[in-house]
Amino acid sequence: MGDKRDFITAGPARYTRSFTAPFLIFFAGQKEENFDTLVVQMPVSFSLNAVLHTAYQFNPKLSAGFNIDLIGFTVARKTSAVFKSNGLTRTDPSVKPTNFNLLLTGDHDLGTLNSEFYLKYSVNNRWSYKLVYQFLFVEYRSNSFKQQFSDGNETNRFRNKVNSFGIGISYQLNSN
Repeated sequence: MGDKRDFITAGPARYTRSFTAPFLIFFAGQKEENFDTLVVQMPVSFSLNAVLHTAYQFNPKLSAGFNIDLIGFTVARKTSAVFKSNGLTRTDPSVKPTNFNLLLTGDHDLGTLNSEFYLKYSVNNRWSYKLVYQFLFVEYRSNSFKQQFSDGNETNRFRNKVNSFGIGISYQLNSN
């Protein structure tokens, strides 16, 4: 949830990235000249996704892991937004999140997805500390406006991307 968040053009990836090879797309440059903005006034969404978790235990105290959303769905109420393109602004009274979420890597992805990398240190069999890098993006669709690219193709998908760091403390109830 948020207040007046900027969502930029979500794809297709051939319009938003310098190259589009799956997985390598993370290292591709952005084509900012193709970005339009959808300013969503009150974005609120709820997602339920199937997740892949993997971790490696270096020793009894230290581990590292990764998790990423694979597929799922998002629900939310409609809200208003302001569409900004080439200096012009227009209002869309009813934008909403993309309902279907699917991991396809980078700007190929659809919907709202989250991923996390972490490093975990166990103080004892109950307490541990965790350092986290998280990448979350939320996708909204405009019902009233479409961005048109120079070749005539269009999109109505816009994405807000958040990179964040965090620190966590956990307590395990069962220490077996």
